[in-house]
Amino acid sequence: MQCTLPSIIRHSTLVISQSWWPDTKKIIVEFLHSVMSLLHPSPKKGRFDLGETLYQKYLDGKNVDTVLVVGPCRQFHVHRAVLTSASDVFDEVLKGRKGGVQDPNIIRLPDGTTDVAAKAFIQIMYLRKVDLPLTTSLVLEVVSLCDKFIIESLIDEFLSSILHFVTRYTCVEICEGSFDLTKCKLLFEDAWTCLTRNIYIILEGSATKLCERTWEKILLMEGPDVSMDELVLFVHLMRWRGANKSRQEAFQRLVTLIRFPLMRADTIAQSVERFNVLSDKDLADVYTYIHGGGSQGNRVPRFPCYSRKSKVVNSSTQLRAILRSVNPRDFIQLLPGEYETKSSFVIPGGVKIQGSGQSTIIRGISNKAIDVLVVNGHDVEISNLQILCSRKYTHIGRHPSCGLQLWGSRNLVRNVNLTKCELQINGPYSMISNVTCDTGHTGICIVNQGHNTLTDVTLRNLKFGIRIKDGANSNSIHDLDCTDVAVGVTLGTDNNSLIGMDYTFPKSVGKNEERVAVKIVGGCGNTVNEVQCYKFDEVEEDDDTSSVDSRESDYMDLENIKTFGLIVMERNGQVPKNNIFEDFAGGPVKLEGEKNTLKDVDALFISLSGKGHKLENCITDDYSCDDEDEACTMELVGCNFD
Repeated sequence: MQCTLPSIIRHSTLVISQSWWPDTKKIIVEFLHSVMSLLHPSPKKGRFDLGETLYQKYLDGKNVDTVLVVGPCRQFHVHRAVLTSASDVFDEVLKGRKGGVQDPNIIRLPDGTTDVAAKAFIQIMYLRKVDLPLTTSLVLEVVSLCDKFIIESLIDEFLSSILHFVTRYTCVEICEGSFDLTKCKLLFEDAWTCLTRNIYIILEGSATKLCERTWEKILLMEGPDVSMDELVLFVHLMRWRGANKSRQEAFQRLVTLIRFPLMRADTIAQSVERFNVLSDKDLADVYTYIHGGGSQGNRVPRFPCYSRKSKVVNSSTQLRAILRSVNPRDFIQLLPGEYETKSSFVIPGGVKIQGSGQSTIIRGISNKAIDVLVVNGHDVEISNLQILCSRKYTHIGRHPSCGLQLWGSRNLVRNVNLTKCELQINGPYSMISNVTCDTGHTGICIVNQGHNTLTDVTLRNLKFGIRIKDGANSNSIHDLDCTDVAVGVTLGTDNNSLIGMDYTFPKSVGKNEERVAVKIVGGCGNTVNEVQCYKFDEVEEDDDTSSVDSRESDYMDLENIKTFGLIVMERNGQVPKNNIFEDFAGGPVKLEGEKNTLKDVDALFISLSGKGHKLENCITDDYSCDDEDEACTMELVGCNFD
């Protein structure tokens, strides 16, 4: 017997087995008629409640054909049709799709399931609600079963019937028992809302009983309605640590989430120092940060520095108005959407701007080169957004558009994508992480001052990837990925470090343009480690230059070839000295200057000029010293060159 149902039914086709009891088949047919009547309801006819009828038959033991087993021997005889409609998992088990089940008419609930939880679980499948006295432990046990077995549409209906049980007396236990729920996350969200609404009352009465995970979530709280006293949080966290000696390690991690930089200096002196939980360096960093950052501007506390309470923005006009009146330590939350501008958004010092991920787009729409976001101060954090420049005409000249320009020190940029615009860093001690620059002239440019850190940077479709110049010394770059970038990294200053770079040679570039993974221009004391170049063999040279395929011949025209893994060169009288390159592979190397070191370098060929170079454990098909440079000298260690 096969019946086709309207689309409002979960399955478009229901197959009624001939083995079912006649009364069960009768009930199913009546149910189908009642569903059809919903499409054309009669004012004189009420809705037929199949669940209530089947549940009564379950209680009476009529027409039941499947067994739910709880524990070693407790059995509940239920209707197979109810189980399969409420649970895809049960449906698969009963149809024999999952192994390990000998009797297809038996379902075993997880070990440890109590009888009362099993009864409540059965009620949910039949009635979409629980008609038993509720306790917190029962709610959590039943919700765990639902999360594992029941379809989401049924769960939502059930949860809506028990949310009244969430109060300030039960919310903590419910939160801590439902952290890992997936389909039943509505219960956790409602309990968490209740907890945060009553946070001070709960901390006063239960701070020492909270689990580590709850404390962490409390200390990470941010939002438009979050307003918390950092000193109160710290004092209650101290109570939590004192209640159990085994919590010391967890406490050391959790205390870093307290926003000490938001406190007054005298509050820290009177109420924090006496606990002796912050090191002398931590205290010095916090005090110096509160008073402006120190003479070198390099005091960066390891604690969050911005308000938990956010100002929510959803338009360009609103963002510009807030930026005009913003205060240090303010937190601006950008909702998803596009924020267009024909002029710069100027961000003063001490402000945090956080988008909603890739759905938050700040777009510069001027036909001229503009700086979309300009950070005009210290201690600014920008995260989780995209910056784009939409220009009618392609820029030709020395100054492409800046999507983000950083002035001042200790600025933080993370999880930001820039398209057709560059990131320019003009001050020291900024930290850039998880940033992508795609399409345009330059990805990232560091000028004037150094001591900046770049981590997990992705560069695509650019003429220059990262350029460091004009006295910006002592920068660190970690984990860089370059694809279709003509010149990956250009170091024109001293004492920079690059560790971890994947560089894919672009197949073609503009006429007379070079392709280089790493280029040192007059810089000294730089270190470059772990660079791997790819697809050198697919490079197409200009027609008027020698082909890269000439690497297979006995002679290579070094004056014309423009594709290298590494170039170290002099410029304007600046001689590159004491640079170290280690674990470098995948492209030719050209080395000038004095006392530079190649270690564990695997190059197609190595061209040397200058003096005092050291090559250790290097591999190459060919190498040469400039015959015209009589002073060209080098030390070979473990290199088997012909």
